[in-house]
Amino acid sequence: MSIETVEGLGRRRGAAVLVEVLRSEGVRYIFGNPGTTELPLIDALTDAPDIAYVLALQEASAVAMADGYAQAARRPAFLNLHTAGGLGHGFGNLLNAQIAGTPLVVTAGQQDSRHAITDPLLFGDLVTIAAPTVKWAREVTHADQLPILLRRAFHDSSAAPSGPVFLSLPMDVMEEMTDASPGEISTIDRCAVAGSLDRLADHLAGLAPGRLAIIAGDEIEASDASAEAVRLADALAAPVYGSSWPAHIPFPTAHPLWAGNLPTKATEIAEILGAYDAVFALGGKSLITVLYTEGPAVPPAPRCSSSRRTCATSAGPTRRRSPWSATSAPP
Repeated sequence: MSIETVEGLGRRRGAAVLVEVLRSEGVRYIFGNPGTTELPLIDALTDAPDIAYVLALQEASAVAMADGYAQAARRPAFLNLHTAGGLGHGFGNLLNAQIAGTPLVVTAGQQDSRHAITDPLLFGDLVTIAAPTVKWAREVTHADQLPILLRRAFHDSSAAPSGPVFLSLPMDVMEEMTDASPGEISTIDRCAVAGSLDRLADHLAGLAPGRLAIIAGDEIEASDASAEAVRLADALAAPVYGSSWPAHIPFPTAHPLWAGNLPTKATEIAEILGAYDAVFALGGKSLITVLYTEGPAVPPAPRCSSSRRTCATSAGPTRRRSPWSATSAPP
């Protein structure tokens, strides 16, 4: 009589399925600081010499290393924190990653869900704890869910606006036997297709040199469009400002049209933008303010005549000081 092994039947632990998904997603490094709740993953990695575990002495450092790797490699980084305490340690740098739009797949080991009612050591509601710093947070409740939720996490962390996502991994789920297929990596083309380019070109071309300001947002870097931004500024003879709180500098600072980063007070931003007839914002997260000041960062839009190109604001007639938003209808 022959004996069939569990592996021969295609069943393996949830942690092994997780490693299979990571390998197919091209993950080469896991950043973390493991404890007891992460032992199932550490065990599974003994059969995955192609995936290196980058050990940090504290979770804040692990998050920082994953953030730096994701930005340098331009791909999501995989992060493994240690239950409620470790997630708390990494919270500050997770906020930084959220602001910077860094694509991170953040996981944390969770206590065995079968004894959650006994308040085991370092147990906590990880989904609720993580929620303020991530795009979404879920707890995996069955090993069969691992492939779908992991694939979704990798895609959604990169989807605009990019940022961290979170999965809680209970020990019993990671040790649960399953025959679930890891699935295959899918390709989602998220490139935007620009519309009304002819109207935008006509509007920009109708502005006098020096009367248009360009804001170079972080999205230029993510779209590999720095060279195109330089050509646009040169063609329009437009000064270029960086975001008020940038994660990247997507425009060469030695370029003669570079005007520096915008300040972080709304009144000071409005004072700068009010000197132009129009603002072309390349990116949607460029006007972050730190200290409160009265009034919006973008001055009120002027009322313009399409036939004579003369403008008036609520402050008085025939003034051409307030910018038009690049997303508003051309005059």
